[in-house]
Amino acid sequence: VELYCPATGIPDPVTNWYILQPGPNRGRAMRVLLNDTAGRYLVRDEVVNGVMTRILEILSFSNDDVGTYVCGTSNIAGSDSGYVALMNVETFSWQRGEWSACDPPCRLGNRERSVVCASNFSCSVQPDFICTESKPIATQ
Repeated sequence: VELYCPATGIPDPVTNWYILQPGPNRGRAMRVLLNDTAGRYLVRDEVVNGVMTRILEILSFSNDDVGTYVCGTSNIAGSDSGYVALMNVETFSWQRGEWSACDPPCRLGNRERSVVCASNFSCSVQPDFICTESKPIATQ
């Protein structure tokens, strides 16, 4: 995921990305996002369509990254900010287990595996009709 924050001004404005976090007493605190050593975020400046733009790249989006992001920019002339809310888009796919040993021994017997429809975010099992692709075989 990449979020763009273009900013112009004289003098050049200082621009940062923040994430709103729940705070004590149901308030909200903002944490500035910089290049982190864990490799979750990359912040870079780039000219986009002729305008200096601060880009926040979330390198591997997960449920931990869901939230409200704020682009704040300021110089001596004033300040401005913009907000974007990131949500997850849940998808579903068939999760296949390992094949069992044949019973009785193969060529005459069957082997089985579990095949379930599951969420890509929560890994929770869903009813089969939620998965849109054909269900893989579970017995052979």
